[in-house]
Amino acid sequence: MSLEDVDLESLLDKDDLIGDFNEVFSSPYYLAHSTLSLNKAYVLNVDLNCDGTKYCASFSNRHVNVYTESLTTLCKLEPHEKSITQTSFSKTDPQLLFTSSSDCTIKLWDLRCSEKASREFKDTSDHTKHEGPPRNPEKPILCFDTSRDSRVVCAGTEQVGQDAYLLFWDMRAGPLMGGYWESHEDDITCIKFHPEKNDSMASGSTDGLVNVFDLNEGKEDDALLTCHNTEDSVSSLHWFSKKNNLRYLGIATHTESIQLWDTDDYQPYQTIARSDVCHSIRRTVPEHSYIVGMHDQEEQGFLVLAGSRYSLDPCLRLTTLKNKKLKPCGDLKDGKVGGGIVRCSAQLPSYSGFITGSEGGVVAVWRTGDQPAVQQITETFKIKNKISKRDNPY
Repeated sequence: MSLEDVDLESLLDKDDLIGDFNEVFSSPYYLAHSTLSLNKAYVLNVDLNCDGTKYCASFSNRHVNVYTESLTTLCKLEPHEKSITQTSFSKTDPQLLFTSSSDCTIKLWDLRCSEKASREFKDTSDHTKHEGPPRNPEKPILCFDTSRDSRVVCAGTEQVGQDAYLLFWDMRAGPLMGGYWESHEDDITCIKFHPEKNDSMASGSTDGLVNVFDLNEGKEDDALLTCHNTEDSVSSLHWFSKKNNLRYLGIATHTESIQLWDTDDYQPYQTIARSDVCHSIRRTVPEHSYIVGMHDQEEQGFLVLAGSRYSLDPCLRLTTLKNKKLKPCGDLKDGKVGGGIVRCSAQLPSYSGFITGSEGGVVAVWRTGDQPAVQQITETFKIKNKISKRDNPY
């Protein structure tokens, strides 16, 4: 019998602990604030601005909310007529926000005057220059990132014809600078600029490839430094340090595994299977385990936020990568917040916690340390329905 024939809810997932829970998950976290979308829309992604004073969340109903640190709503945007695929703040200006959509555009918003987008980035190339259908191809944008100085915007598209496109714009100018279309053959799911190098960038795709580019080179063939074949579908990327060298990539896949790559090599030096992720959060059924996100930590390596989607006893926990293994670190749980599977996360400044978004429409802020004796939790609406199915947003 295959896994597809098994009712996952019949697979009882529970904690698998040896020793005291608080000793195993020794880094304390508490729920500082939470809020719920009125219209039951699920959260696509969350982010915070470069000075940590504003948060944002995009929703499946094409709305974007901008919040204060306590999740008080500052403004609401409806930036696109089609589904939103990503929302991210500028890395250098705390008032600027980018949104992307399957309508083939990225828009830049100045939150000081958010009635209208201050700039729009779209593909202005000849749509007829491609191989294969469709006849009138547009390039729906699935993901994007900006360089460390926020001057270059790069977007990844769905497969169009036989190719998927990386499109580039100069934020100051607006018109398309150019694109790459020979490095990926399927939907581009993630783009990550190097945290320290403006001209270094990695891209991942459902074709299983992760490509690292040097954007100083003019031609795509010259710009492509290394091509890493994960033999899986790539979900997300994270640059991290090892031996004080920031050239390593953590690659999360749609099969809920993580591969560790040295970008100078052509094969992973470590693969962390879904069963390893399950063990690291001390659960018993790997089929229920899933990866929310990868984040920085003060030491070498990185943090992984992961959980169990088992509806009768879900969890959200933090693990740390040390010596090629994931080890339990913290537990993010509060009985006052439900809301379905957590699908996205962003890290607060100075490693002080996380903001998360769930399929139930809950946006939550988690802080490090013990919960204060007196604390106000922002719960805008009571959760009436829990969403347990984890679908792709597009």
